[in-house]
Amino acid sequence: MPNVRAIFPRSISIFRAAVLGAAIAACAAPMTGCSSSGGNSQATIAEDYDAGNYESAYKRAVQVAGRSNGRAKEEASLYAGLSAQSLGQTAEAEKWLNPLTSSADSAIAGRAGAALGVMEMDRGNHQRAVTLLDQASRKLSGDDAARALYYAGQSYEAMGNNAQATAKYREAAALAVDSRLKSEIDSRMNAGGWAGGGGSGGYSIQLGAFGTRANAEKLANQVASQAQSLGYGQPRVAQKQDGSGRTLWVVYVGRFPSLQEASKAKKPFGGGAFAAAATD
Repeated sequence: MPNVRAIFPRSISIFRAAVLGAAIAACAAPMTGCSSSGGNSQATIAEDYDAGNYESAYKRAVQVAGRSNGRAKEEASLYAGLSAQSLGQTAEAEKWLNPLTSSADSAIAGRAGAALGVMEMDRGNHQRAVTLLDQASRKLSGDDAARALYYAGQSYEAMGNNAQATAKYREAAALAVDSRLKSEIDSRMNAGGWAGGGGSGGYSIQLGAFGTRANAEKLANQVASQAQSLGYGQPRVAQKQDGSGRTLWVVYVGRFPSLQEASKAKKPFGGGAFAAAATD
């Protein structure tokens, strides 16, 4: 998986589904497996997964896991679990991911735990989610750990625990290396009232924050059809300033009377989306 690409529509779903599995492509590249049609394929499971071919990645990962042992088996199992999650097969994903949380390989254990944490977020089990995500962050490093903490902050926010949410965002910001991830975390911490109950515009789904209006409008145009098909209307681009006084251009979708409703509505847009107080 690539690192943070949640600002583009295709990558939004990938970001959510892969959670923190960005680096597993490198360690599992030799796993070619078999294609879904039964023939040999030169593409790796990682390449199938990165391309969004989750059904193929899942089938091939299951095959590799069934005939492997040790680290190779765990890597394949991780791909099987993440691919099942991407396909919306939660029970199947948990079957593959739960055993991996006790892996001796901290990267595999951390990514499996983070994926399970995100699934608990989606169920609304935020206390369980923060436990899994916080544990995962301690097994990961850099951007992977930062993303786990970033999600943990969102769950604390959903529970109304703004102090803990801010603490997790600050931890995430301190670990993040990727500039876009840093910007997103910073935007979340300075979302113009998310912790205080919303601004004049109520709550919205925030899809991204950019240093230029052109980039914000590009994303707004890319998600326009999806937003309108869901009944949320045309995406909006609003200007705001972060905590350091820097001007940001934010892409919002929909308006909701509460943070909880906005949090529920954000799911179709993937892990890069979050509920925030609208500043427009």
